[in-house]
Amino acid sequence: MDARQNDKEVSLYLGNLDPKVDETLLYELFVQFAPVKSIRLPKDKVLRRHQGYGFVEFYNVKDCEYVLNICTGLSLYEKQLRIKKLLGGQGDVGPVDEDIGPVVYVGNLDKLTDAESIGATFSNFGTFRKPPQVVSGETSSHAFIFYSDFESSDEAIKEMNGKIIMNRPIKLDYAYKKDSKEKHGNRTERLLYEKARENNFELEQKR
Repeated sequence: MDARQNDKEVSLYLGNLDPKVDETLLYELFVQFAPVKSIRLPKDKVLRRHQGYGFVEFYNVKDCEYVLNICTGLSLYEKQLRIKKLLGGQGDVGPVDEDIGPVVYVGNLDKLTDAESIGATFSNFGTFRKPPQVVSGETSSHAFIFYSDFESSDEAIKEMNGKIIMNRPIKLDYAYKKDSKEKHGNRTERLLYEKARENNFELEQKR
């Protein structure tokens, strides 16, 4: 079996991380339950801050499952940790349930592509409002990337469509909206999303 597949079997996805969480804190937490092989927090290339999610890798499946069971529901800095197996957690993504906002579809990915590698590659173009999702098929995989702004998603599509990743030419476009033949990224959606972002910023300023 390919080593990358093994890595996925012994890795956990960590979501809803507070900005104050770092690799050292996560290591000190999880090493209490099992030996930790590695910790990774993908960071924004400009701000050098993690994006609210990360990955912890253990040495065997038994330890990985034990930590998953014992740490489910755990909170860090008053935020409940979202934790799940990296392998198998990707097949239940289903349709993209996003009404508004930049969602990029990435097709023709190698079957061994995971959310971590997608995040590392596409975070070069901007920040994510939620972690990338990877859906595995019989012969290939595809992914959805949720950028925080349309400038980033436009740039990613422009620069990466047709590029080679793991010996396969990938295909990028805006994803279709759920239960619709309409794609994300049209002018109306861009205006609505920008207005929503402005309103959210104003609410944050008043708090």
